[in-house]
Amino acid sequence: MKKTTPKIIKTKERGKNYALWYYFRYFPSNKRLIEKLNIKTEDNNELVQEIYTEIKHLLQEEEIIRTKISNYINKNKNKSYIKNNLRQKLFNQETIERLLTDEFTPESWCILLEHKTINSIQKYKNKNKSKQYIIQKLSESSQDSYFINKLFEQYYTYEEELESCRNEYQKIWTEYSPQKITQKLLSKWFWYDLIKNII
Repeated sequence: MKKTTPKIIKTKERGKNYALWYYFRYFPSNKRLIEKLNIKTEDNNELVQEIYTEIKHLLQEEEIIRTKISNYINKNKNKSYIKNNLRQKLFNQETIERLLTDEFTPESWCILLEHKTINSIQKYKNKNKSKQYIIQKLSESSQDSYFINKLFEQYYTYEEELESCRNEYQKIWTEYSPQKITQKLLSKWFWYDLIKNII
């Protein structure tokens, strides 16, 4: 099958039509849009600047960043993930930091949504994962760890942690020595004092 050669954009009007189609389909960063135009015009910088100048009043990068941050938070993504992902897409770093700080960070500085985090904790609990294991998986920073610990105080009792440890113990108690069992449970982030209550 014969390959079709991509058409090079050579006129401002055609470039504007393409730029607006691309922008409102993918909602890229301004830098990504310029990058795409450079590819389509074979690095005709003068033409790209003309196109960009005529359409830049229609571009709303800050609003796009705000919407993307909100979507990521609703997917329970942490601050580090959001920043890295948006930077990779070439969104303005200062705008990302400002919006995260001013609009999306609660007083405790933790960006994880409570109900989403509780659901994640519950999923790990159902798999008999230890408290420390879950915190390691869900935490991004000391502030997040503090937030998650607070949720554990409300929704994860010592008895539940003990039960998770006991369930893991019952899977292996016939296969290994007490010392080996202890090592395996410690590797799953169960506290030593907890393990001693079971073995």
